[in-house]
Amino acid sequence: MPELLACWRLSRILHTNPTGGSARDERLAGWSFLLDAHAGHQTEPVAHAKGALHDTAREAGAYAPKETKIDFDNMNTLQTVFVVLGHLSFALTFLSFTQTNLIRLRIIAVVSQVLGLAYNGWVNYKMPEGQDIHLVVFWLAMFLILNIYMLMREIATTLEVPLATEDRELLVKSFPTIHSRDWVELMKRGTKKTFQKDAVLLAVGDSTKCLQLIVKGKAVEIRDGVKKECESGTLWGELTYVMGNDYYNSSPVDIIVSSDSLTLMEWPYELLRSMAKNKRFDAALQNGFVHSAGMKHGLLVKAQGRREPENGRFPALLDAL
Repeated sequence: MPELLACWRLSRILHTNPTGGSARDERLAGWSFLLDAHAGHQTEPVAHAKGALHDTAREAGAYAPKETKIDFDNMNTLQTVFVVLGHLSFALTFLSFTQTNLIRLRIIAVVSQVLGLAYNGWVNYKMPEGQDIHLVVFWLAMFLILNIYMLMREIATTLEVPLATEDRELLVKSFPTIHSRDWVELMKRGTKKTFQKDAVLLAVGDSTKCLQLIVKGKAVEIRDGVKKECESGTLWGELTYVMGNDYYNSSPVDIIVSSDSLTLMEWPYELLRSMAKNKRFDAALQNGFVHSAGMKHGLLVKAQGRREPENGRFPALLDAL
C-alpha cells in the first residue's frame, strides 16, 4: 500500500540522516505529504505510525518555516512606507509634467526619481530568488543622473555673470533686457572695428549686411539733410534684420564719424539668426531693436530735455504716419 511505503521511507530517512540537512528535510516533507494524500483510506496501525513519524520529522526541523531576507517586527508598517513612496514618486512625476519653469521641473523630477529608486529597489529586494527588476532600477538611475546634469546646466546658464562698468552701461543702452551671459557671447562673436574722424560708416544707398553697434565714440547721422548725433549704444542695420532685404536693402542715411575715433562692433545677419535659436537671446535682441529705433526716431527720448508730445504724439511719430 502507498501509505505503508511512505511510512517505511520516512523511517529510513530519519535513520540514515539523524543530524538533519536541507536535502533530508525536503525528503521528509515530501513523504509526509504522500501520507497526507492517503489519509482517507489508511489502517489504524498506519495512522499511529504516520503520527509518530510526523512528530519525529517536526522535531528534526523538517517543517520549520524558511527564513526571509528581512525579519522586522512590523513588516506591514515598512511595506506601507515603501508603497507610499511609490505613489509619491508617480505623483511628483505627474506634477513635473505641469511645470513651465525648467529648473522647477528638473528639481521635481530628481526628487521623484530618488523616491522611485527607493521603492523599486525595495521591490527588487523582496522578489523571490531568480526574479528581479534590475532593468527598471538601472534606467531610473540613468534618468536621475541625466536630470541632475541638466539641472546643474540650467542653473549655470541662468546665473548672471559679472560685467565691467563700461560693458554694463553699453548693455543697458543697446539691449536693456539681455542676459549677461548672452551679452558676453554676443560680444565674443562680434567683429570690432575702429574708425578715425570723418570716416564714412554708411552712405545713402549702401547695402546693409550686418548689424552695427557703436561701442565708443560719436557719429553724425544725416537723414534728408537733418543731422542727429549718435553715441555709444546706437544701432544700425536692425530694420534690415527684422524686415528682410526685400523691404530694407540699403541705407537711407549717411553716417559719419564725428569724434576723434570711433569703435563699433559688427555681426553678420546669418550669425545673429543662428544665435537667435536661443529664445531668451532672441527676445532681448528684438527688444533692443525696438528700443534703438525708438531712440533714433524720437519715439523714445532721454529724461533730460524730454520733449512734450504734440496732441498726444511725438513729432517723429506724426511724420512716420
